Amino acid sequence: MGTVAVFGGAGLVGSTVTRELAHFPDVTSIHLFDVNARAMEIEATDAAMVAEKLRPESLRVQTQVLDMMDPAAIAEALSSCGADVVIQAATPRNWYSFPGRFEPDVWRRLNHEGRMGPWLPLFLLLPANLMTGRQLAGLSMPVVQISYPDAVNAVLAAVDLTPTCGCGNSENIATIMRLVAAEHLDVAVQDVRVQLVANHFHAWALAADDPEMTERPMWFRIYARAAEVTKQLDNETYWAHVRRIYPRQRPMFAATSAVQNAVRLLRDDRTLSHVTAPGGFPGGVDTRLGADGPEIVLPDELPEADAIALLTRAQQGDGIDGIDPDGSVRMVPQCAEVMREITGYDCDVLRFGEVADRAAELIERLPGD
Repeated sequence: MGTVAVFGGAGLVGSTVTRELAHFPDVTSIHLFDVNARAMEIEATDAAMVAEKLRPESLRVQTQVLDMMDPAAIAEALSSCGADVVIQAATPRNWYSFPGRFEPDVWRRLNHEGRMGPWLPLFLLLPANLMTGRQLAGLSMPVVQISYPDAVNAVLAAVDLTPTCGCGNSENIATIMRLVAAEHLDVAVQDVRVQLVANHFHAWALAADDPEMTERPMWFRIYARAAEVTKQLDNETYWAHVRRIYPRQRPMFAATSAVQNAVRLLRDDRTLSHVTAPGGFPGGVDTRLGADGPEIVLPDELPEADAIALLTRAQQGDGIDGIDPDGSVRMVPQCAEVMREITGYDCDVLRFGEVADRAAELIERLPGD
C-alpha cells in the first residue's frame, strides 16, 4: 500500500505510466506533476476509471501544476505529496516527435551519424532538477528515472544525485529476447531466463539493424528451465525474429518497465531481473530492487571492470566518448561534428553546470519550436 509520484504525468510516457500504475492494488495514491493542468486532469480521470473497472481497491489520483525548472518547487512538492516511490518521466520535448521534425534524409543522418549523445542536455535537464529538489528536501525515497537513463543516471551519479534505477532500453531487449526464446523453444515465458549486460546503444542498434552491433556486442546468456540454451538460439533466425518484433517508437515498453521497477521498490520485492542503469551503472544488468537500494548481480564470468568497459564501449556507439568524475560528458568528435553541421549546435564537452543553457540552445534549434 503506497503512494507513487509521477513527474511529467501528462506526457506521452508519463500518462501511460499513470494508467498502468492504476492496475496495481499496492498503489493506493498517485500524485501527478506537470505543467499542463488540463492534460493532467484527463490522465487522472483515465487512471481513476481504470481502477474503478479493474480492481476492488480504491485509488486516489491528485494533480498539481509544477514547473520542473525550479528545484525549490520540486522540493516542496516532494515534501508535501508523501511519495514512497517517484517516477521521473518529464522531458522538455517529446523524443518520439523528433523524426517528424526533420526531413527524412536529415533525420537519418542525425540518427545514424550524430547518434543520441549530443542530445543529452534535453534528457538530463529535468532529472537533474528533480534529484536536486529531492536533495534540497532532505528526502531519500527511490526514484525510477525514465529519460535516457544509461547516460543520465551515470552523469547524475558522478555529481552525487543518483537515481535508484532507470527503465526501458536494455530491459526491452531482455523482454523481447525472452519472448522469442520461449516461442522458439516452445516453452512458457516464465521458464526462460535471459542474463544480459547491455546499453541503450544496443537497443538502438537492434531497432535500426545497424551492423555496428557486431563491433560493440552486448553480453548475454539464455536459460530454459535452468539449462543454458544460448548456443542453440544464437543464430540469425533467432535474431531476425528479435529485430522484427523489437519495439520502435513504443512508449508502452518504457512505461511498463518503469511501473514494474516502481512496484518492486514499493513492495521491497527483491526478485532478480534485468534493470536499466541501477545505481548510476552505465547500462542494464541483473539487479535486485529493494528498500535499501539496488543490488547489482553481475555474471560470474564478467567482473565489474569488464562489464563497465563493455558498457562504456557501447556508450561510445551512442555518441558519448566518456563521462568524467565531475559529471562532464565528452562527445564522440564525429557525432558532435554532425550536430554542428546540421543544426549549428556546437558542443564537444557538456559540463554539468551548463546543462540548462545547452538544453535551451537545443530547443531553439529544433524545427517546429
